[in-house]
Amino acid sequence: MKRYSSRLQYLINNLYKVCAGTSFLWALLFSSCVREEMLEPVHEPEAPTRATLTVEKPGGLIQQADGTWKAENCRVPLVGSGCIVNDIFKQVDVISGGSEKIGNITDLDLKNHYTVPVAVEAKLIYTPITSVKDLHRVYDKGQKVGFVYKDNSEGGASLLDVKLLKGLTLTTYLKGEKQQSSISDTGSSVLTLDLLSLNSNSNIENRVISFDATKPFDEVVLGITGVDVTALTNISLSVKYAFVGENPEIRATSEADFKYFWTGGSPVVADNNIAGESNITDSDPTNSALFTSEIGFASYAIVNLKKEMPVGSEVGFCYKVGKLIDLSIFGTDNPKLTTYSSNGKELESSEPAKSLLSLGLIGGNGEKIFTNIEIKEPCSQIEFQHPRKLLDLGGMSVFYAYVREGVKLDPANEFTFGNDTTYSNSYRLPKSEKGTVQYQVLYSPYGSNPAVSQLGGTQMLDGMTHDGAYRIQALYTSNTDGRQVSHIATIYRKSESRKEGNIYITARSHGAYAAEPIGWHGSLLSLFKGSNNLNNVVDNQLDNYAVAYNLLSLLEWSPVASFKLNTPVGGDGEVRTGFVVKSNTHLLDLTALSYFKIKLYSGSSLVYESASSGNSTVKLGLLGYDRSKVRLSALTDQSFDRMELWAKGAATLMESIRIYNVFYEDSACDATSEVGGGFELMTNIKDNLIIDYENTKLAGLLAVGQKATELGNMLDGSIRSGTLLQSTADIGSVKISLSFDKRPAGQPLGIILGEMPNLLNVNLVKIGNLKVFSGDNPEPVASTKKLEDLKILGADLISHGGRTYMEVTPDTEYDRVEFAFGGVELLSNSKVCGVYCRNVENDRGAGDGQLTVNDGTYRTCFGSPLKISYKSTSLASGTKLSLYCEDIADNTVFHRVEAALDDTEKAVVIPAGALPVGRYNVKIYSMEGVPLSGKSNIVAIIHPRLTQWKTSAATKDWNEWNNWSEGSPWKCTDVIIPSGAAIYPELSGTENFCRNIYFKSGAEVVGTSHLTYGGKAFVDMALQGGRNYMISAPLQETFTGDMFINPVGSNLAFTPFDSKNYPEMRHSPVVYQRFWSREATEKIVGQDGALAGVEVGAAQWSQEFNAVAAEYDYAQGFSLRAGDANDFRGYTFCFPKVHTGYHYWTPEGVMTGHRDTVARTSASVGKLNHLNASVTLTNKGGKTFIMGNPLMCHLDVAKFLQANTGVSHILTYDGNTFNPTISIDGQLVSSQTQAGLKIAPMEAFFVVAVTAENSLSVNLNEGMFCQKSGTSSVRGTSLPVLRITAAAGGSVSSCVVVKSAGASDALRGGEDVFMMTDGAVASPVSVFTLAPGSGRALSLQQMGGLRKIPLGFLRENAGPVTLLFDAAGGEWDSWVLEDTLSGKQYPLSGIVELDDVKSGSGRFILRLL
Repeated sequence: MKRYSSRLQYLINNLYKVCAGTSFLWALLFSSCVREEMLEPVHEPEAPTRATLTVEKPGGLIQQADGTWKAENCRVPLVGSGCIVNDIFKQVDVISGGSEKIGNITDLDLKNHYTVPVAVEAKLIYTPITSVKDLHRVYDKGQKVGFVYKDNSEGGASLLDVKLLKGLTLTTYLKGEKQQSSISDTGSSVLTLDLLSLNSNSNIENRVISFDATKPFDEVVLGITGVDVTALTNISLSVKYAFVGENPEIRATSEADFKYFWTGGSPVVADNNIAGESNITDSDPTNSALFTSEIGFASYAIVNLKKEMPVGSEVGFCYKVGKLIDLSIFGTDNPKLTTYSSNGKELESSEPAKSLLSLGLIGGNGEKIFTNIEIKEPCSQIEFQHPRKLLDLGGMSVFYAYVREGVKLDPANEFTFGNDTTYSNSYRLPKSEKGTVQYQVLYSPYGSNPAVSQLGGTQMLDGMTHDGAYRIQALYTSNTDGRQVSHIATIYRKSESRKEGNIYITARSHGAYAAEPIGWHGSLLSLFKGSNNLNNVVDNQLDNYAVAYNLLSLLEWSPVASFKLNTPVGGDGEVRTGFVVKSNTHLLDLTALSYFKIKLYSGSSLVYESASSGNSTVKLGLLGYDRSKVRLSALTDQSFDRMELWAKGAATLMESIRIYNVFYEDSACDATSEVGGGFELMTNIKDNLIIDYENTKLAGLLAVGQKATELGNMLDGSIRSGTLLQSTADIGSVKISLSFDKRPAGQPLGIILGEMPNLLNVNLVKIGNLKVFSGDNPEPVASTKKLEDLKILGADLISHGGRTYMEVTPDTEYDRVEFAFGGVELLSNSKVCGVYCRNVENDRGAGDGQLTVNDGTYRTCFGSPLKISYKSTSLASGTKLSLYCEDIADNTVFHRVEAALDDTEKAVVIPAGALPVGRYNVKIYSMEGVPLSGKSNIVAIIHPRLTQWKTSAATKDWNEWNNWSEGSPWKCTDVIIPSGAAIYPELSGTENFCRNIYFKSGAEVVGTSHLTYGGKAFVDMALQGGRNYMISAPLQETFTGDMFINPVGSNLAFTPFDSKNYPEMRHSPVVYQRFWSREATEKIVGQDGALAGVEVGAAQWSQEFNAVAAEYDYAQGFSLRAGDANDFRGYTFCFPKVHTGYHYWTPEGVMTGHRDTVARTSASVGKLNHLNASVTLTNKGGKTFIMGNPLMCHLDVAKFLQANTGVSHILTYDGNTFNPTISIDGQLVSSQTQAGLKIAPMEAFFVVAVTAENSLSVNLNEGMFCQKSGTSSVRGTSLPVLRITAAAGGSVSSCVVVKSAGASDALRGGEDVFMMTDGAVASPVSVFTLAPGSGRALSLQQMGGLRKIPLGFLRENAGPVTLLFDAAGGEWDSWVLEDTLSGKQYPLSGIVELDDVKSGSGRFILRLL
């Protein structure tokens, strides 16, 4: 018997054979190429990740260390899950109908059977009877294997005929290859068969044929040969089941090995007319008791088991006869067996005819024979009675009585698990209705983190994020008796490596247009007139077309279509290119398709032309039924910019064709690109795909003497293997039926046919009919009976092994498929390769009307439901769905959550809290584990309720998930911006969200005008006590009364401060505020009380006030001090405050009783300032104005000065002196020791106008705001700058001298900057220079050619001063500091210590040597 390999084994993981064949023969393409099968790599992962689950109560079938299976001291029927009748042979007249069905052989009912009529041919002709295969288990050697059957007299001959009995055979196979057989090719016996029977009363109960397997196997075949038969003999055999292993024989003796069983004591014997009766129950099973009955005096022995045997047990005796016997000598009187209860009540008896005797080895002369009975009632005693007529044969010797426990189902019959392959990150694990299954991941590819998730009643292996082998243990526990079976299998995960197929060449994509063919002397384009324009083929309407007429006259090669491409195609590897066409006649009947060819040009050079005879290089690909639209294509590795279609010899077949498109694609593209993509073959393990024997009909097929072999190949997930159907006659209808776990509506289902005849000469209707059913409904829910429903999705009949794909899309759920063959053309060595369901990465989603989800990113905050919108669905509202959510940041982290369909919201709703905070790629499944979302791109983001910007954030992106402690914010998230971050967020666009935002002191955000927040902004401002600060209000609706601190007040996060949680307190510390008035000029008074002759600018402020109800204007600067001058504590002011009124207090902390109402607009409270394009500043005279930074980020001074030409310079306050920053020749120069080129958030500064005015309008724009870590576009200077810094009494002051060729040596307004001090605050030290002839102290002095510059100091008290010189460039190398009092000179570099420095000028001079 010829066998076929069930699948190929590949040695390299991720090796795919996506396109088969290289011959250039006409073929129906499955779009363009075919994924051959779900390949199965053989390598295993290297290291275990988890311990195995422990089997507490094992069943009889045990998986060995090498993966094979062995029955341990029991007989295990090969029935139930994973076991099938694999071959149906010609002897089978009817497969379905009546109470006997071929499926009885492998169902879970061990009592039923299927009767097989067998025609035994003469001599050595081998006749197979039936075959049983386990799809998922390989059985170890060293155990029994066989069949249980019954004789059936309907055949006409008895199997007990020794000639026939000797012809019974067993043969084992492994993956389709023969392992061992009980007979050789010459018909001689090579293995010893056990031929046993089990009786009930005087009728046969079971016959058993078995042998000891010496090699591993997964299939066993029962057959017969006509070894000694001279003519055709008909018999009938009722097959019950196949099995492995054997229930042990438990001898009713005193042997030590059986004491565990005989718990009531060793059995004892009572006898009559026998010799040596004690031998029956002693500890030696080789001695015996002799029975010699005489007429009228029966010999018998009764063995008391001292234990009640349950119904179904086998009880019997082992004996021998004294002379050589043959089956033919047995008469009607044979040994009689009788069972009794413990009190001696007779229960059952059996006196079998010779046809019912159990034979170990046929014969006598000491060979043992067994007689037995399968009890129908519990018994405790059994009797052996000698048949009287055997006296002349030398009597009988009984060795012992025995019992054998009845055969029962094993947990392995209820559940199976096996190797499989998937292309998804999830795999639906098998389940059982008869027990529970626990799964454990033992091994997985490095870097993966798989886990088993519960999905309703289904378990999913999730987290299969890396290609490779996932070793899984399934521990099944039966609900019947609690026994368990452990099965370890490997699920291989592979990536579908697809290349884009069917890329259309159009005017838009390639500049394609219709052109006259090269070398043609006629006018092709003139044949296409009016709306029938050849350029219709290359427009962007893929359903548009042009019609080529007059094909009847093409007796020689003539052009049909020609196109020029401005953008060439190909040249970087082999591509498939061609034309999409359609005929108005039935294309599959058109032999004219053998007369097309394709020409390709590069410029005017012909780079490819298909052969002009035989046409083996042009291929025909069927795109779908649709009146037979096809692709004519060829393969080339050349670059081309012109393509032409030529035809010849179609005169007798067609008059015109439609030309729809031209296309190209990679030659190795995946077949699924045209089908819709992402289909997986259904398997027995994953989908519970089984042969539906009740509805499978092969009667006609087999009645003509043929066969159907390897039925399991339809279930194994391999596209290469298949069930072989052979026939030579027109049989009408052969039907294959397969059932599987229920699939949802709208999910395409198809069948794959292999090794088909050339369908170019077969009308489509003769292929057959595909029907899909649901449950017990006899009417199909989908069918290809109507031609318009049929889609031949692809068949490359020559190059790709002749596979044809038929598909339907049911609009209701379904669980069974039937395919009825249409005629003999398809049954000449045809194969059914399998069933597929497009359910993973489906190009068109889950199917129209099922669940079509809108692609996109869906967001919510933790604790709120997430709604994923859909376009359409046929599922009922409230339908439970399972979502596989894979973490985007780490695809080894995933969650399986349950969601529900809500037709009111038109969304799939994930319940609140079901997903933790994170970002996920989402796949939607039914609760049975069927993928529904297809190739939809669904991203779910669960934002945190609270998150903080990381101080070590890598980028400035507000929406970068990893820049935040808990993930990026959304509209429902409260955010914290901390102090001390290396970089801060910079916002742009409109997609920046939060609920509330909290700025800790020193924090900032650039671009807050781009922030959408539904709550409020909270700001902390930390200041040192006793020090004057120039600040600006950070929020709208901020009042003077808000400047207080309650040290014991509740600092509630994201809660506005009100009179209850933050009571008003104005005495600890007392807060002093001042508003700006103007700048005044004051004379320096020396330490001796005399005027020093030097003028300084003094900032004139208002008196310190305690007004509480004045609102700060936008960008208003003011002065603030917390505590008196000796208070060095740190204080933090918190905003916003929402108090509705404030009281007045005395400096001693006593409330005066006076109160002002604060009129706030609630909508503006706690809102950040907006960016206004301009701000008007005012003063009470002079050029100096005060301005506050209105935004919560830094202000770039350089860009501010660039945008405001009316501003001379700015002054920033360091708590003692005001330090200028000025632009010289487009370069910034500052008098601060640390170049203060940016104004901090909430910081105020002085703006010095070019001319004196009472108001000044300054411009603001988004570009001048930045963060502190940013760099100014014009910061720094290459000018020769000398910066002089003085330090004394804990204070620091600086001034700058700049050499500039265009500068005046004399004092010049707008060029030199006057020094300004706080008139109300005495500074320990201020340093300045003087211009020639001027008594005005300068903070920044420009000069052109001076050789000496006076240096002066303003001191609160005389004392030492430390000077630090910082000279840029070498221009100051020849300058020194000269002390005219001591005569000492100091170089202008490093640190200089001066003693007894007083207010005034004249003592110290900067001098050029």
